[in-house]
Amino acid sequence: MQDPRLQPGFNDFRLRIDSISSDIESLLLIAKPTNDTVNEIFRGIHGIRGTAAFHGFNAIADLTAPLESYLDSARLYVTTLSDELRRAIILYDGILKDWMELYDTGRYEEQSLTERSRALHREIDSLTPIFHENEPESTDSQGPSADLKSSEPRSGKRSIRVDAEKLDIVIDGVAEAVAIAAAIQQISHTVKNEYLEELAYRMGRLLNDVRTASQKLRMVPIESLFSRFSRTVYELSLNKERPANLIIKGGDTQIDRNLLDPLYSAIEPLIINAFDHGIESASERTAAAKPRSGRITLSAKQQAGSVTIEVEDDGRGVDLDEVKNAVQRSGFSANDETLSNEELLQTIVDLEFNRDRGMSAASRFIRSLSGEISVSSVRGQGTTVRLTIPLSASSIDGFLMRIGRTLYAIPLDMVDECMEFREGDKTVGEQNFVRVRDEIIPFIKMDEFFEEASDRVARKNLMIVHSGNIKAALVVDELLGRMHSIIKPAGDLFEGKNGITGFAVLGDGSTALIIDTALLLNAVRDLSAENSSALVNSALEIVSKTES
Repeated sequence: MQDPRLQPGFNDFRLRIDSISSDIESLLLIAKPTNDTVNEIFRGIHGIRGTAAFHGFNAIADLTAPLESYLDSARLYVTTLSDELRRAIILYDGILKDWMELYDTGRYEEQSLTERSRALHREIDSLTPIFHENEPESTDSQGPSADLKSSEPRSGKRSIRVDAEKLDIVIDGVAEAVAIAAAIQQISHTVKNEYLEELAYRMGRLLNDVRTASQKLRMVPIESLFSRFSRTVYELSLNKERPANLIIKGGDTQIDRNLLDPLYSAIEPLIINAFDHGIESASERTAAAKPRSGRITLSAKQQAGSVTIEVEDDGRGVDLDEVKNAVQRSGFSANDETLSNEELLQTIVDLEFNRDRGMSAASRFIRSLSGEISVSSVRGQGTTVRLTIPLSASSIDGFLMRIGRTLYAIPLDMVDECMEFREGDKTVGEQNFVRVRDEIIPFIKMDEFFEEASDRVARKNLMIVHSGNIKAALVVDELLGRMHSIIKPAGDLFEGKNGITGFAVLGDGSTALIIDTALLLNAVRDLSAENSSALVNSALEIVSKTES
């Protein structure tokens, strides 16, 4: 049988189905659905069947037909979505997505999908029948005429569908052109040709405008990601017998389309974790004077060059005593008795309590995006996991530095301040701590961390950075200022280079390694914890000798 991907128009078909499916998922999240909601869902289902039949994907058309028929009758008489109808639509959406993924592998059929389709049809047949006794006297926006309205040409903005891979090629090409323009500008300054300098400046300014505009083409509302979890929450509620609703806030926040799949992989285990360890059963919630149904809230907001996503539940919260016991058993910290509540919560991210799901899985994906993850919780009230990631997966707005003979870059929004550093001026005792305006901060010598040849200069520089709740100072050889560049994956080129997430190509053609800030600061914290423990032990020994 022919590969479905080779059928004419497959890519357009795929994009169309994904778009309609996303719209239906958003409609299912409406807290108080009306007849208009049912009408919108029907039009989406009708569109899926029509698109599938037109392109010759009869399995999708056959899957959709019974639900379309039921909704066609229901939209004329019902005023809201019943739980049984909502369940049928969610099950349908799940089978549809799995069938599309099957097509992506080059296959048309799979026995398990066929059986699930038949089970769905049986469930639709068992839905409460729609009686046609009271025909509506007139057709308005809630009746068949709504289809006519939806087909009328819309005024205002126009749009076209573009293959995502083609768009990526254009955007990456523009970013490369910006880097070349920067190199030409540097050359023009060197040769001191005013005419060349003027042309290079104008070209650089024009390309920067084009780059800014092209990057916006890849931005999509994050609601297209959040709405995909409506099915997850619904199925978990049923399977675990813990009723819960999904609430979305900040769905219009824009995010790079290339971040959607990695973020889905990070958020899904957090939602599963919320049901496993947070959301209580209906009886437990009633006894605790909480609403019978739990609440999972996904929220997003944009800040400077990053997006902050929060996954919040109103469940039982984190048991800090249990976390402390786990820390002690693991030997994670040599000084676990002095860990604050915030530090204990942060260990949930670092310790692999759940290798396949939960915090460790989320942390792995977020770190791959050069992001941060932190946890806050109140016992009996719930837990919030905060994810902060760069706005774009393809570029970095960073701060450039030299360590030894190598250039490094760090995301700019993680840098607090920079200052001169001389050994002994600001250090506290013999440990790796430095005093900055009455604040004691752990520091690390970056040439030792990256095993770079030490630059024996009298003047070093101190860069104060943060990641989540952790703050530290980095000792570097030279500060080179702000930079903006496209990100290239590290790949095999930097295999074995610990603490690197990729590299950036600079205007002069040189490269700068991008630092994994979260990994680096965790290493600083571990080192400072060991030194603190050693310092305490030394003090105890002195006291013991004095007393004896």
